Amino acid sequence: MRNVILILTVAALFFSCKKSAKGPACEGVICDYSHTFYFRLVDKTTQKNLVFGTDATIDKKNVSMWYYNAMVELGTANANNSKGYYMLNMAYSLMMSAMPMKLDVKFKKANSTDTTVISIRPVSEPVGCCGQVVTGVYLNNSTTLTKANKTDYVIDIPVE
Repeated sequence: MRNVILILTVAALFFSCKKSAKGPACEGVICDYSHTFYFRLVDKTTQKNLVFGTDATIDKKNVSMWYYNAMVELGTANANNSKGYYMLNMAYSLMMSAMPMKLDVKFKKANSTDTTVISIRPVSEPVGCCGQVVTGVYLNNSTTLTKANKTDYVIDIPVE
């Protein structure tokens, strides 16, 4: 009888333990619920950066991001080399808008007066305690997801 009680006690202790939660310890973290989108415009064939670095053919000043009819501010990182990219911090209110999330990247190539527009529908995932990062985009009317680099979450948007 003692063995049965001992076995039941050990079994109860074993099954009552919970696995530790994966992810960061977030207690006490103040959240701003930002959603970050990192992207660069690259040549569809060569994958070279079209805005930053020695192969640039698009002036940084000629690139803008639009949410419906409102232009949104873009930041840059590594702007002095070919690894440069744009970043957009999309506010929580923008992500939770009743309107579907649709962004337009507008730019002019060198020696051109035509504006090219690429429509973007972002897909985001949680990171850290309370942030989100865009991990992929649907371009124009495509049903193919263009995924972000898992190292730095930068999405290469191909341009013809």
